[in-house]
Amino acid sequence: MSTSICRRPVSDALILAGVLLAASPVRADYRESYRRGVEAAGRESWADTARLMRAALAEQPRDGETILGEGGRAETYLPHYYLGLALFHTGNCVAARREWEAGRGAIRRTPYIRMVARLNQECQKRAPREAAASRSAAAVEAELRKAEKLAAAVALVQSNPTLGPDERTELEKGLRDARERLTEARAKLDEGRRDTDLRDLDKARELTQRATADIERTRQKAMSHLDLLPAAPAPAPAASAAPVPPPELVTAAHAYFEGRYEDAIAALKDARDEPGPVAVQEHLLRAAARFALYAAGGRQDDALRRAANDDVKTVRRLDPSFRPDPAAFPPSFRELFSDGG
Repeated sequence: MSTSICRRPVSDALILAGVLLAASPVRADYRESYRRGVEAAGRESWADTARLMRAALAEQPRDGETILGEGGRAETYLPHYYLGLALFHTGNCVAARREWEAGRGAIRRTPYIRMVARLNQECQKRAPREAAASRSAAAVEAELRKAEKLAAAVALVQSNPTLGPDERTELEKGLRDARERLTEARAKLDEGRRDTDLRDLDKARELTQRATADIERTRQKAMSHLDLLPAAPAPAPAASAAPVPPPELVTAAHAYFEGRYEDAIAALKDARDEPGPVAVQEHLLRAAARFALYAAGGRQDDALRRAANDDVKTVRRLDPSFRPDPAAFPPSFRELFSDGG
């Protein structure tokens, strides 16, 4: 984002060569990065300016040396000045002022010090808007992460074996459309952060909220097609009646296949530990729910993975021959199970 107060001074500043001193040798690698960075600033290509000045600083972090610039002209090496200039024009006054302060000793001996003073005044005017944009961006980021996590959770509903082909296709399309909207929202969020543009941030929030609503509608529609529990069997002699699963296991199964993993875990907080199929199924579902949360959260929560591993180990201890049904559980969880937790 450029402003009229900045465009002309930038051009004026680039005309000024800085303080001319006797040239001293400087390594060509950062000298080349610096020279190209100055050229990028002249084109107002601020992303390239920042990248090249950071590359120069990585090799030579001290400002003030004299190098040979374009045409063999001697000029002062001022990477912090140019990096600050790039940051200013990409909407980050705080970081820009930090760079100018880091190079202040060398900058103040050059005509660029007047430019820094003028841009610092502009930063002071921007401060309230930047603060508001920062708060808005943080709120949108939280909503966006929540929506992305919800989409990842709903995607696992596809593993339910009772979901028909047409319903599965419908679920995939709904998620694909919602994720495209989330991608658009993230792009607007990045633009709003860069330009401290509250309108872009508001648009990012609107897109995120619409995507979240779409994901929830997609989940509810998919669940309306599922037959999670088989019909009750016809009455039979007591000796041959199938065992009735405990209500907490039924609740957990419903929650897991609906993508409500926290509810599944809560329903099985007191999972049995004695040998038998009920205990195996309880620990299996709890392991799958914990692993699904771990995966949906970007595989960052090591405690969730360890808890899932513990449940897998319990299943394998209770029934060493047991293996999860491929039609009901995703490959990533079956891989965890095969590894033995």
